[in-house]
Amino acid sequence: MSVIRPTAQQLERAVRALCESGIVDLQGRFPKPFSSYPSQFGAYAAMCGLNAALGFFSNPDSDAEAPSQLLIEAIRRYCGTDTPSKGQVVEAAVVLKVALRMFKPDDNAKCAKKNVKPLQVEEPAAPVTANLGHEFYTRATISMPLNKAFEDSIDTCQKLKKGGFTLLTMEVLAPGLIIGAGLPHFTSGGNDDFKTGLQFDYTTGLPVIPGSSVKGLLRSAYAKVYGEKATNAIFGGSRGQGTGIFADALLTAAPKDGQALLEDFITPHPDPLSDPIPIRIVRVAPGCQFTFAFRGATPDDIDLFAEILSVVGIGAKTSVGFGRLRRVN
Repeated sequence: MSVIRPTAQQLERAVRALCESGIVDLQGRFPKPFSSYPSQFGAYAAMCGLNAALGFFSNPDSDAEAPSQLLIEAIRRYCGTDTPSKGQVVEAAVVLKVALRMFKPDDNAKCAKKNVKPLQVEEPAAPVTANLGHEFYTRATISMPLNKAFEDSIDTCQKLKKGGFTLLTMEVLAPGLIIGAGLPHFTSGGNDDFKTGLQFDYTTGLPVIPGSSVKGLLRSAYAKVYGEKATNAIFGGSRGQGTGIFADALLTAAPKDGQALLEDFITPHPDPLSDPIPIRIVRVAPGCQFTFAFRGATPDDIDLFAEILSVVGIGAKTSVGFGRLRRVN
């Protein structure tokens, strides 16, 4: 996908749309929530589809901090039509976000709610599935189109390394890794749906282990070894922030067959005498490699972190073997 670099004419049209829609007032101010609305719109569109995002942001009864439907009105005015193309809507959202930087976010700026006519664009219908990422990645190979995503992850890790982070690469062992199982996802209601979610990185689309999950797991185990005082020095505590910084663990390599994700089943029994109920789940495949990045930790700390991830594991269902990792470097 090409990068949109707004021209002077596009920015002028965006500024006019922001003012005419009521987002920006006569003093050049706008409510602070609008700083993030274009990005939220893009994320929602990526997960649920463009028309779903347009309908969601058009709702005048939403409990958003500021009337989000004004963003749709601004997109309409930028495009100059009630039936814009998908490309026009994407361009409008990007240029409006850039144009907002020319004005001042202000807590005292207010926008009045108004009813706006939802925009409609033609887009191919997406299959209804419990986990959209699975439908794509289980059909992809390491060579195409995942190669670009892995290149982006590796490039991010190298930038972190230049910024003073220590990298630690760990390989997922059998039976695999489940991270973000409780995240919301969309289902058709059928028995064949995936019943668990999975944590995907918004930038690359690859599975990711959030830095908050890494920090929480390591802190709990680290405290049992070194005590609360030494733990607070790195991880922080009630009296302040620690020296350690824990970045998201990025997927930087897949197994030789290129299958980053696999399906699996768990079979809970409602009671000892009843038949099991198979539940379809999605997991990160064994052989995938995640690169962790830490700053503010000693080499001995990194060795201990690797040991914790190897022995304790991370993610869901570690008690039955999921989430075990093996150090690569």
